[in-house]
Parts: sequence; C-alpha cells; structure tokens
Amino acid sequence: MNRTPKNKKSLTMKRQHRRALRHYECGRMEQALGILENLLKRRNESEWWNDWASVQLARGKPSDAERGYQNAIQLDPANRVAELNLGVYLATAGRSSEAIPLMLPSLPTLDPASRKAVEALLGQCGHPILESATGAQPPAILRRGRNRSEASPANRRRREKHE
Repeated sequence: MNRTPKNKKSLTMKRQHRRALRHYECGRMEQALGILENLLKRRNESEWWNDWASVQLARGKPSDAERGYQNAIQLDPANRVAELNLGVYLATAGRSSEAIPLMLPSLPTLDPASRKAVEALLGQCGHPILESATGAQPPAILRRGRNRSEASPANRRRREKHE
C-alpha cells in the first residue's frame, strides 16, 4: 500500500489550512468552509475549529460559530484566541455575563489596538474596571497565534512565508 508519510500529510494539511485562510480573507466563505470541514474530518484541531467557527459567523450562522468556538476550547483549553473569539461573539450577542470571563484572560497577549478594542467591549459589557473605555469598535475575529504578534492574519501570513 502506498501511504504518504505522516510529516508529508501534515505539510499538505498545513497548505490546505493556509488555502482556507486565504479564501476566508478574500470573502470566499463557502470555499473556506469546504476546506476546513475536510480537514476536520481527518483530524480534530483546535485551531481549525476556531477558523471554522469564524467562517460560520461570517456566513451568518451564529449558533454554529458558537459551537465551533466551544469545540476549539474543549480541544485546547489554552486556546486564548478561541476564547476571545467566543467572548466577542457573546458580547455582541448581548450575553455579557458569559463574555467577560472569556475575554479577560486574553488581554495581556493582545497588541495595543486589539487590547483597546477588547477593553472598550468589556466596558460596554459593564465590566467594573473598564466601564470608562469608549470609542473603540469590537475587534475583528482573530486567528489563533502563538503569541500576541502572530494573532492577526497579516502577521500570520508573514510568519508562514518564513517557514
């Protein structure tokens, strides 16, 4: 039987994931969704569930998005980006009491602009320390990054070019 070595399969899956991200960034949600669903059939990955959920939210499927973010967090409880994404969704859906504990842990890892936006959203949710934060819009759904500088799609693309 001719089998692809595991590391080659992983490389192929990474390429497919990058393709899905490009489709997402260009607004081609159906293509992104198809690729992510195929990847998730092959392997349960927290990052992929997070991205699948972001695509679902962009498609106007909030209950699917919520389920996807929850799956991502269940697979990797340390996935702060999925926690933040779920928190942002819950906050914009008016579910502040659920959103606040999901958004707070990510604050130290965010770049200044994202931090300001999340603080503003926390203020809108009635978080007592941050009620005075105003003027910023809620952040766009973030990608999972290894650290604060890799959280945005643009920084992620730069990192992938160097891999």
